[in-house]
Amino acid sequence: MRRRRQSAGFEITMRQMTHTTAAGLFHTFLSVIVFAWASLIPAGAATGDYDDLVMLRRAADTGAATAQFNLGMHYAREKQFPEALQWFTKAAAQKHAAAQFNLGVLYATGAGVDQDEAEAVKWFRSAADLGEADAQRNLGVLYANGQGVTADPQEAVKWFRKAAEQGNVEAQADLAQSCQNGLGMAQDLAEAYFWFTLAASQGHKQAAARLEDLVPRLTPAQLADGQRRTAQKGIKEDQYNLAETLAVGKVAPQNLAEAAKWYRLAAEQGHPEAQLKLAQVLLAGQGVAKNEREAAQWYAKAAQQGHLKAQAMLGYLYSVGRGVSKDYAEAAKWLRLAADNGLGTAQVNLGALYENGLGLPQDYNTARSYYLKGIERGALEGYVRLGILQAEGRGGPTNYAEALKSFRKAGDIPAAAFRIGLLHERGQGVAPNDLEAVKWITKAATAGHAEAQFQLAERFEKGRGVVKDPAQSTHWYQESARNGCGPAQLLLGLRAGQGQGQPQDFAEAARWLTLAAAQDDAVARFNLGVLYEEGKGVAQNFAAAAREYRLAAENGQVQAVVRLVHLYADGRIAISNGAEALRWFRLGSQQGDATSQLLLAKSLDQPQVSAEARAEAAQWYRKAAQQGVPSAEYRLAKMLEKGDGVAKNPAEAVTWYLKAAAQGVCEAEAAAGGCYALGEGVAKDYGLAYKWLAVAEAHGDKDAPVLKRMVADKLTPEELTTAQAQVAKHLEKFPKR
Repeated sequence: MRRRRQSAGFEITMRQMTHTTAAGLFHTFLSVIVFAWASLIPAGAATGDYDDLVMLRRAADTGAATAQFNLGMHYAREKQFPEALQWFTKAAAQKHAAAQFNLGVLYATGAGVDQDEAEAVKWFRSAADLGEADAQRNLGVLYANGQGVTADPQEAVKWFRKAAEQGNVEAQADLAQSCQNGLGMAQDLAEAYFWFTLAASQGHKQAAARLEDLVPRLTPAQLADGQRRTAQKGIKEDQYNLAETLAVGKVAPQNLAEAAKWYRLAAEQGHPEAQLKLAQVLLAGQGVAKNEREAAQWYAKAAQQGHLKAQAMLGYLYSVGRGVSKDYAEAAKWLRLAADNGLGTAQVNLGALYENGLGLPQDYNTARSYYLKGIERGALEGYVRLGILQAEGRGGPTNYAEALKSFRKAGDIPAAAFRIGLLHERGQGVAPNDLEAVKWITKAATAGHAEAQFQLAERFEKGRGVVKDPAQSTHWYQESARNGCGPAQLLLGLRAGQGQGQPQDFAEAARWLTLAAAQDDAVARFNLGVLYEEGKGVAQNFAAAAREYRLAAENGQVQAVVRLVHLYADGRIAISNGAEALRWFRLGSQQGDATSQLLLAKSLDQPQVSAEARAEAAQWYRKAAQQGVPSAEYRLAKMLEKGDGVAKNPAEAVTWYLKAAAQGVCEAEAAAGGCYALGEGVAKDYGLAYKWLAVAEAHGDKDAPVLKRMVADKLTPEELTTAQAQVAKHLEKFPKR
């Protein structure tokens, strides 16, 4: 028996009323007396509690339609159908749709009243006009069967459609049959598919069976039409099917953007195959903007649902760092899941991790076993990996002849053609043959193999095995770069930035360097950092420059360390992490960069640091001073004067004070003047004392004037004139400030 509604109160399941047409198309309809509690009725009335029942009766006697309906429900539950009829009739007279529907059920089934199909039709129509979906469906059945009315298939279809559009599953199944058999309407198999699918999606077993029988009889166009309709209703399976149709373009014109839209709608409802396809189009940029990060997210969603291809692809993305941070352990995890369930490509890729010791212990034998498993599953890439093991003697003796056999077994896989070309080029397993090498490398390059394209570009550039052709060389470098070859991307980026063989184009340089940098190429990162620092081809961005320099430095780019340190030194980026900054200062210092040495020394030259730190600071000041850094010269002199972190040495201190003073360091000028005035570390010389104190005063030293006047008193007029001339000469080079 079918329940029409459930609510927190009385309900009764009525007797079945069976009905058929000559064609045997319509099902039994099962009806449930329904109810709806008014807010003023205490919930206890639903339990049959006497006091609550009395209150319900009083409300019904006042003419409250909902109370009358609920009282009818009480009597119906007690199987007191005449009393139920009485109260439903009162409520129905007040246009209470549920009461009208239940009256129709009572008259149709003869419960508490003589069976009267015409009266049932009357009440079902009243309820149907008020929007009761079950009443609309039952009215359609009566018109289809000619029960209580003259049979009218068109009227039946009208009411089935009204109920179906409200989600009534029985009406959807009935309407689907009408569409399929052309009863009351022109036959429309696409619409039949639509309604059967909606009913089946709600668990209607007979609709599901009829749908399964219908599909093979549909033309591709009818099926596509039906799927579009159901897709628009949110049926995820047909959202996916529609996307597939649009992607292929056989039934409807190809529309990759529309296909991507429907893949997304199905994917968002958890359809694993749609999640995989959405990830694929996002990764390739087909019909949508390319977005590797989002692609990885959708691969992950499908992989988490156990989709083997998604697991394998997610593992691959982790292994190369596309859309996710490179993580070989995570790559191994996902590849193993797919490999253990027999996916050949995953077995081959898992073997490659074992071969190279990436995220797993390096083990050539285990790698070989996975390659063989993959080959058994039809993954011909396994032959390529097996051939590499044989050619490079990994896990066994080098055997070029066997490697050549393996590569040939790989069929038309571009990587195999490329490897065959290399064997011919090197004369490994075959006689050296440059023409044959070019043939195979060209075959691989034409098929899109990035490394083969790069090698072919080099051949055209140098005229090796082919006629030298700069245009062809550029073409293949570009193809290689577009297919993700990092060295090609780097080369094009550097050439564009340098204007080598083409007009200088920093924007083009930035584009290619960005792609190469994404593959962790340290040189690309360094040069991209320079573009960001100088604002060439990209908006000037010191933070972005620092990021690229850091990543390049981590991969051993010495110049990047120096550039990064200079960003700190110039205050173009803030020191947010002292320990990290100190690390870069030390690395730059070790590379002999004077600015790094100065910054490292300053970082170590802090109050209350250990004696060891101060001694190290003095060492780095000395190294920077020896490279002519004025502030390092002054700071070293100061430490030598005081014996701070270094043995006290007034004479050497004066030497460094004078070097710094000669470069306009105000503090060094004042210190040198004091040393000459007092004879500390140097013989007294009031003329030189006056010179340095006077220029220090001109450069803003507040203590210099007092000592300068004292020194001036000790000079003859001639000596003073000479000293003043020296002051003027110095200030020409370092003006008063």
